[in-house]
Amino acid sequence: MSDDLEAALTEAVRLFPPLSPDFFRRYLQEIIRWNDDVGLVSKTDPVAACRRLLIASAEFGGVVRTLAGAEARVADVGSGAGFPGVVWRWLYPDWKIVLIERREKKAAFLEHVARHLSLRNLEVVGADARDASRLEAHRAAFDVVATMAVGPPARTAPEIEDLLVPASLFATTLPGDVDPPARCGAHLVLEGDIREQFGRYALYRNRV
Repeated sequence: MSDDLEAALTEAVRLFPPLSPDFFRRYLQEIIRWNDDVGLVSKTDPVAACRRLLIASAEFGGVVRTLAGAEARVADVGSGAGFPGVVWRWLYPDWKIVLIERREKKAAFLEHVARHLSLRNLEVVGADARDASRLEAHRAAFDVVATMAVGPPARTAPEIEDLLVPASLFATTLPGDVDPPARCGAHLVLEGDIREQFGRYALYRNRV
């Protein structure tokens, strides 16, 4: 493992001690190994990208946890390299997490990671959110649907609403200078606009 990647991991664990250095060392190594072929994170500086995404995922999980509770069924839409879903799977083992990723190569990477790291309570669905919501197992099935850096909530919400049970949460990251709309989709109402040290997060309640 490169010194830069080890330093990034050390910083992440210092900031969020529940992160396991052994587990996340293996995870980040797989991201770097697959990155040239699959484009999981920035190819210009993949180590910096891994550091940022790992830290933001851990922080984002803490924000969601306060409203989602100890047990939840969670969908990570547009999971890509597995941020935040793989991180949350480690931090919150009682959550049942589904990674939804429409790009075939990235979905294959997520399947590999699930096997390689022996992750239980983790499912990978190779589809977009609309197609996933048409599957009986996933339609109106989730307590939380999360997106991370996949677009503004007003654009994403219509694609994910059918995944949510009533009164559930849509949680998404935001650019620091963009205010979230008070409503998005057909039934999602803004419940929290939260600024933390490493990111900004919007939480919407499904008022169906």
